[in-house]
Amino acid sequence: MIWIALPMYNEEKDIEPYLTKVKAEMKKIKADYKVLILNDGSTDNSISIVKKLTKNMPILLIHHKVNQGLGITMKDLFAEVIKRTKDDDIIVTMDSDNSHDPKYIKPISDLVKTGRFDVVIASRYAPGGKEVGLSLFRSFLSRGLGTLLKIVFPVKGLRDYGIGYRAYDAKVLKAANEKYGASFIEATGFPGMAEILLKLRRLKKLRVAEVPLTLRYDLKKGDSKIKIGKTIIEYLRVLTRERFRFF
Repeated sequence: MIWIALPMYNEEKDIEPYLTKVKAEMKKIKADYKVLILNDGSTDNSISIVKKLTKNMPILLIHHKVNQGLGITMKDLFAEVIKRTKDDDIIVTMDSDNSHDPKYIKPISDLVKTGRFDVVIASRYAPGGKEVGLSLFRSFLSRGLGTLLKIVFPVKGLRDYGIGYRAYDAKVLKAANEKYGASFIEATGFPGMAEILLKLRRLKKLRVAEVPLTLRYDLKKGDSKIKIGKTIIEYLRVLTRERFRFF
């Protein structure tokens, strides 16, 4: 079983076309799957749109009453999805803003199925990967922070620390949740995606592979939710906390 775990916050412009593409891809590859969506306090029409789609897709929808940020949402999303998984299941995480093409679900999941990897990442920075529609500043910022993380926390096979498009062996997430509990992801915002990998790295010798991703940010119709200054500060906090582990 493939569990597709999606955080969602005010994605009324993107969630329906995106889930429609997910449904078509899973039918194409003939995979047994379920979608678990954690709505992070959306105030637009995202919820009603998803509820309509549950009539024709295996979707479970759960909620934060108020917006709490991507990091906390991912922590709670993992806690909910691992309650429902078996050890041989695969958990795929993606953004719900239509920037992550579902065609990569099969190659990243197939690599996890081999048993040789704990996490497989659809990576912008793997040979053949690229970004479309991302500003030069955002691209430079992402690459700069990624380079810093790679220097301080090297993991064989890992280049893209920040992308959310990943396939996880369910067992490794269960082990991390058991060890770290509420402290698994302490960052509230986007740096939580990097923190996941750093915590898994501390848990065990992490086995990672990447497949090249074309990030289609040009297909995203909704507004960006990233706050640059806050994100940089939180990245530095995550890096310092994980490097010295004292706060």
